[in-house]
Amino acid sequence: MVEADDGVVVELQRAELVLGAAVGVPLPMEEIRHRRLAAERRRDPQDDVISLLAAAEAGWELTGGDLVATCGLLLVAGFETTVNLIGNGTAALLAHRDQWEKLLAARADGSPSGAALLDSAVEEMLRWVTPIKNMNRTTTREVELDGQVMDEGDRVLLVYPSANRDEEHFD
Repeated sequence: MVEADDGVVVELQRAELVLGAAVGVPLPMEEIRHRRLAAERRRDPQDDVISLLAAAEAGWELTGGDLVATCGLLLVAGFETTVNLIGNGTAALLAHRDQWEKLLAARADGSPSGAALLDSAVEEMLRWVTPIKNMNRTTTREVELDGQVMDEGDRVLLVYPSANRDEEHFD
């Protein structure tokens, strides 16, 4: 368990603000909060996902580090992506009113073609807005991509906005 006095917490909060979530791993302050929350939920379970994870049955019990990592993953996967897609998607539609009007007309139409346009709009918004900006991966074998050889164990940074605007694949 990470313990910190008030002076350390202040410094960790500053570091967290400077680094942000861009590093893709739990930051010290976030880890402290998740560990405290997990310990609190083990003592006093609530009607929430963290209580379920903290009280997992024997054999499925998450270690402190696993629980912290799972909390971070749930935060990004279940909250950040949704908030970013809805907020930035709405902003994009407001900036491109013609597209907004097409979607309103498709919704009012109620036809299968209108429903198909709405479905494709969601997919296009995911591509255009790109709620997740990047993801780290590690190669499991040697691979060549566009003439660049990556050895097994190399770290690769996937930059989704770049891929989602690749002129060879999208207009």
